[in-house]
Amino acid sequence: DIDGISYDKTTKTLYGVLRRNPANDVLLKISLTTGAHIPNAFGPGQDYLVVPAPAGFPAFKDVDDLTFDPTNGDLYATIDDGGTGGILIKLDKNTAAVTIIGTYNDTSLAGNLVDDIEGLSFDTNGQLYGSTGNNGPDAKDKNRLFKLDKTTGAATLVGPFPSTFVDYESLGCLTQLASLVLKK
Repeated sequence: DIDGISYDKTTKTLYGVLRRNPANDVLLKISLTTGAHIPNAFGPGQDYLVVPAPAGFPAFKDVDDLTFDPTNGDLYATIDDGGTGGILIKLDKNTAAVTIIGTYNDTSLAGNLVDDIEGLSFDTNGQLYGSTGNNGPDAKDKNRLFKLDKTTGAATLVGPFPSTFVDYESLGCLTQLASLVLKK
């Protein structure tokens, strides 16, 4: 049950998080040629690293997505308690140590905490975005796109996704400018 993947362009490595409910999720490296986990990726006998629950959030074991910041290479993740709550964290890609950035405080609706951020992605300018799924407890958070402050976790609503689908669990933003060639 791989819940999130992200490509580290500096090391040309694909990282993933594996769901192990009710245990803590794990960070692993994935082969670009086979799609399988890379044995001993973190040292002899270490196929993966356990992602610890953030300090003060012992129930937050559900890492839903990963993304690398194209401006500095930091690895960001979203973690919650099975869709309830949620915080933005940085993950050390070598140790899985967690640094808390902040909760998803809704800037457009005072007092609202955005639940169930499922997808994360940066655009080419380093702007972080998050998508919500359909499993959070709050209807006003479901199936929406948010612009996220990567220094605080604050969430600004961009808008809802089309109602024809639900549970938007992944995002992919351009991290390189597209090149166009015009021919006459």
